[in-house]
Amino acid sequence: MFQELLQSLVESGKIKARTKWKEVYSSFANEERYLNMLGNPGSNPLELFWDLVDTLDQKLDAKIGVAERAMLAYNTRMYPNGFDNGGPSHGINPFVVGPETNEGGFIGIVKGNLGDSEKPLSDEDLHLVFETVRTIAGDVSSP
Repeated sequence: MFQELLQSLVESGKIKARTKWKEVYSSFANEERYLNMLGNPGSNPLELFWDLVDTLDQKLDAKIGVAERAMLAYNTRMYPNGFDNGGPSHGINPFVVGPETNEGGFIGIVKGNLGDSEKPLSDEDLHLVFETVRTIAGDVSSP
């Protein structure tokens, strides 16, 4: 069954959140479980792929939310009077993730500032969140 094939690609790390079809298509283009689905009624392979990636995206987004809340808690603790009107010239430099951010610093801040109700993130989750957020920050800051 094609869904089992997709799940095996998730388990091997070939499919994860934000994966594009073109990045993995060659992994199963000649696979019988893929070929047998083509032209049949019901969900097609591309729809099943996007459903899976959407689920993975939602899980990653939840983990990013945990990290963002931890960074906000850190910044609030470090700058109890706020930092919106400050900046480096005022000695206020809140922690944000950018293209040059150190992963170790990010992990330390997130782990050290998780709320009591937050589920801890694994090292693998923290790495994925860091890479995703850093990439997004780089895309936003690029001209």
